[in-house]
Amino acid sequence: NKTQENLYLNFKGITRIGEGIPPWATRATSISLNYNNLTELEGIEKFETLKKIFLNCNKLTSLKELFRIPNKENITELSLYGNPLLGQSNAQQQILSYFPNLLKLNGKHITEFQEKAKHKPTLPTERMGLHSQRDLIQNP
Repeated sequence: NKTQENLYLNFKGITRIGEGIPPWATRATSISLNYNNLTELEGIEKFETLKKIFLNCNKLTSLKELFRIPNKENITELSLYGNPLLGQSNAQQQILSYFPNLLKLNGKHITEFQEKAKHKPTLPTERMGLHSQRDLIQNP
């Protein structure tokens, strides 16, 4: 009865998840597919016990591919650095809302994102370090 918690498939030139992966491997709790050529996540549905997913430096362009990840409530860590999908507007917020129990995204603890969101300037004057239009007039 072979089991492996962590499945490392970095730098393998993989274009599709599931190619050549033995059935016992689908019981992994962590999968690392960094530095491959993935454009989609078809096949990840087979990995129902995942908690940590590392997909850095692939060619993922659509956030919709993340919907293929099974048991989204179990995912505690997700890393997507170096994928074009992170360039989409509000990508980070969409990812955080889709995975309700995520503790780390792209190597950062979720609390860091929440702190940034609290202090994010909303008005143009705040982005300039001013708190009101009055400050703009008083501090040219």
